[in-house]
Amino acid sequence: MKNFGISQTIFGERDWAPMLGTGLLGLLLVVAVLRIAAFAVSLSKKGSLSDEEVEALDPLLLAYVNRKSRLKRRHTTVGLLSLVYRGVLSMRRVGAKPRYIQAEDAPDWTFEFRFEDPHAWLTEDEKLLKEQLFDDYGSGGKFRLDAIAGPAGPQDGLSERALYRNKKRRLNRQFRAWSAEVAKRDGIEQTVRRSMPLRLFVWGFALCFAGSAIGLYAAGEHNSAALFWTVLTVVFAAAACVRVGSRTLFALAALFASAAVSVVFYPAPEGMAALGTAFLSAVPVRLLLPAYVISPAARDLWLSVRRWRRTSRSWSARAADSGKDDAARTERALQTAIALDALPGFAYPLRGSDRYGAPDERLYPLLALTLKQAGGMNDFGELTHPYRWPDLVYLVPQNKRKDRLLRRKASRRNP
Repeated sequence: MKNFGISQTIFGERDWAPMLGTGLLGLLLVVAVLRIAAFAVSLSKKGSLSDEEVEALDPLLLAYVNRKSRLKRRHTTVGLLSLVYRGVLSMRRVGAKPRYIQAEDAPDWTFEFRFEDPHAWLTEDEKLLKEQLFDDYGSGGKFRLDAIAGPAGPQDGLSERALYRNKKRRLNRQFRAWSAEVAKRDGIEQTVRRSMPLRLFVWGFALCFAGSAIGLYAAGEHNSAALFWTVLTVVFAAAACVRVGSRTLFALAALFASAAVSVVFYPAPEGMAALGTAFLSAVPVRLLLPAYVISPAARDLWLSVRRWRRTSRSWSARAADSGKDDAARTERALQTAIALDALPGFAYPLRGSDRYGAPDERLYPLLALTLKQAGGMNDFGELTHPYRWPDLVYLVPQNKRKDRLLRRKASRRNP
């Protein structure tokens, strides 16, 4: 005890452990009830922006607010649509590369983006997107989505597999750099912020984890098993404080702390029922707290975006009833659906519709694409296929690889 400098009156009697556990269980119950109540109240709010006002906003802003800043690599297309929205880029459907046309699960078409105004003013994230896509994978003034797609099938050799692996790593690095710049853009940066309640929750319980383990170790027997569990608890509690958003680290810290105070140090039944149970109960309550929250200034926008996404399947009927379902608005709505990850459900009622006749693909490329979808597994593959390839790139079996190489040599000799 003297080595730890802890008073015998504090940790000498272990009655504080059940009392602390009971208090923490009550606190967890209050946090869970408040969080569920706040969520239930938010469900009844729909926001004040109309559907047309939501559709008139920048698609990248909509995606950022909807995802609460946690963009995925597929949202690179939304960054391109943001430039289309501003009139900097034009968008048209073109034939895919031959290797994708020959593949069974790849689309026969892709989208090409061209700069309409090379001297247009660009934000920092837009400049980075131009450098990454148009300069690295395009020809400076134009870029095709299938340029960032993965292999069309198994590869013939290790060098081809390494090529696609390196390409995937490079694309991931570029996306992380681009998304970091998006978060700094004026008008977007102020919409989402880190959750302070989550930080206080994690820091507070991590302190309880480490403090309880150290205190019970100091008051109990000093053996190697007790020291092992104490060190594990302290290490993972500290890691959870540093990586507040990591659910895994918090769960491991809670598990080790529960094992330490309930099994190693506090074998009494009341200890298991109180302090150890409270530590384990903190894990599901932690899942109720979001890592990022919408700022008060953007809350009405977020509610309106959420309402638009939830009612996207009935958008076509509502727009037809209001008489505001012209091709231009539908094209903007399709861009909004892509930004909000609601395209399949939104586009379902539009398949086979003759309401728009034969729209001009140069003016309404998304609408023209939607009307041609058959309702199969590969719908909108032109937009989604470039982001679907896995990290694992397969090789053609050795015997088939030789046959393919022989056929390729024969075709070169006899064109």
